[in-house]
Amino acid sequence: MTTLQQQQQQDVQAMQQPLGSVAKLVASGIQEVPPMFRVKSKIQQGYCTTNTCDDAEEESTIPVIDFAGFHGTERRPLILQQIRRASEDWGFFQIINHGVPPALLNDILHTHKEFFEMPLEEQMKYYSKDMNAPFKFSVVPLLPPHFIQPWKDGLTVIYSKGMDTTNWPTKPTTFIDVTLRYNDAVNVLKRELLAALSESLGLQSSFIDDLCGEFQKSNSNYYPPCPEPQYAFGARPHSDPTTITLLLQDHVGGLEVRDKHGEWMQVKPIPHAFVINLGDQLEIISNGRYKSVEHRVTVNSNTARISFATFIYPSKTTKVGPPLELVNLEEGEPYKDFIYGDYLAEFVAFGIKGKRFIDHVKTTGLHYN
Repeated sequence: MTTLQQQQQQDVQAMQQPLGSVAKLVASGIQEVPPMFRVKSKIQQGYCTTNTCDDAEEESTIPVIDFAGFHGTERRPLILQQIRRASEDWGFFQIINHGVPPALLNDILHTHKEFFEMPLEEQMKYYSKDMNAPFKFSVVPLLPPHFIQPWKDGLTVIYSKGMDTTNWPTKPTTFIDVTLRYNDAVNVLKRELLAALSESLGLQSSFIDDLCGEFQKSNSNYYPPCPEPQYAFGARPHSDPTTITLLLQDHVGGLEVRDKHGEWMQVKPIPHAFVINLGDQLEIISNGRYKSVEHRVTVNSNTARISFATFIYPSKTTKVGPPLELVNLEEGEPYKDFIYGDYLAEFVAFGIKGKRFIDHVKTTGLHYN
């Protein structure tokens, strides 16, 4: 067994030892951030923008794209152009008028917030040691030293049509119905987004969707108030190892993105909008044309925050690389092909170290190769 494989095994074993929820720590009245969450350097909050639909074209804001009319002929070319520009310049954009009903978006945030605010004993009924469990509650694990625990609690749903809800919560009473309807609606939207991204690259509309298939995982994240928000992250700086992420966030805010100048910028929440960020796999597919960008989540001392992130990704046996039509040898060495499972395994072993793993891979390659 290699050193890398031994570390991965130790990490998995450590993650199977629950200590409790962050919400329970807060309720106990702690005044300082415990060592397992604490970062060494004081976190400077990113700068704020006036990111609204009216100023979406300003250089200092994340683009906001009106998705209405995507299925028509009049606005579709404009939407594709905006997606291309946002993907090349930012790797992030927000979409409005995307077809998912506002009432359902309100319901999913409200219902999951209710779950996270129930007693821990009730939540722990849904805890699982299985890293691949189709539904589970995530609590604070005893992580190895090279990890810093994020200041959050979470629920994970691995999507499939006709999901088995036998072991899902019956409290709140609307939990199962709302969660099923939300995941189904996001599944439809992600297909439309993948088609738009494919077409914006000049590929067949089904190209990226065919590569990813049905693989979709949703994490609802609950960030309780933090006694020292300057020393804890909701999520440390990273880029996603997946293809794309669809994020629904509440009004509190906390998501920050590295801008074109390397500075941290707050992504101001827009009611009923989805934040779309491109993952490493899409940067590889596009041969570097589209960007997978570092982002992070900060916390605050006053208000709990909830968000719902849906990750789209290939199967672990899928080979990912740029199609021939996107490879221009005159532009330099093209991105190498990878097996997604190998990429993901090394991403986990590499850890969240404040730099994009894809940059490391471009320099050193995968050890599996």
